[in-house]
Amino acid sequence: MTALDLLARPRPGRLRRHRGRVLPDPQAPAGAGDGSGGGRS
Repeated sequence: MTALDLLARPRPGRLRRHRGRVLPDPQAPAGAGDGSGGGRS
């Protein structure tokens, strides 16, 4: 429930911010966020 809540909650606000930071930060959080957000979107 934590993973779903975290992904469903920061999806609209954090998705845009994460996408911009994903370019200059292609690390663990970038790959996981981009794969989850991009795949779900």
